Amino acid sequence: MSLFSRNKIIKVPGEVENNNAEIFLDTCSSVNLITKSALKKFQINKPCIGTITETFLQAFSNNNSNSSIYELSIKIGDLTFSEYFRLVDKDDIFDILIGVDSLKRNRFVINLVDDTLYFMDLSNNPIKLTNLCYDINIYNNGNDNNQTEVNDDKEQ
Repeated sequence: MSLFSRNKIIKVPGEVENNNAEIFLDTCSSVNLITKSALKKFQINKPCIGTITETFLQAFSNNNSNSSIYELSIKIGDLTFSEYFRLVDKDDIFDILIGVDSLKRNRFVINLVDDTLYFMDLSNNPIKLTNLCYDINIYNNGNDNNQTEVNDDKEQ
């Protein structure tokens, strides 16, 4: 899992097991995660389908983890799919996170230019699912929407 600020990660509205949720999309994570508190909040009572032990490589540390695995139904826009999620204790940043493997497998395209999540159909036509939600303003340090030009020419 990558290092991030809660307000600077890409999020989309969606559903987890028919419960409204804010779903984090993390292109630096190779796994899907759900927190213990999210299982309670969404009243998900289904049993785990197994466990897995693996080493997570993070920016500043490595961590061995034994995780319970849950198969969950996810809905984003008009697309519903099932994915496997590892259960994690840490719940101060997100409830549910979808990693890059699932993003690719489900043919998602994150367009940061128009702030949209698309699904690519089998003919490679983009279908808009939803708008991205995050708090990043690239212009003028977030003060307004006027773009500031940068002149890279050397003085002569």
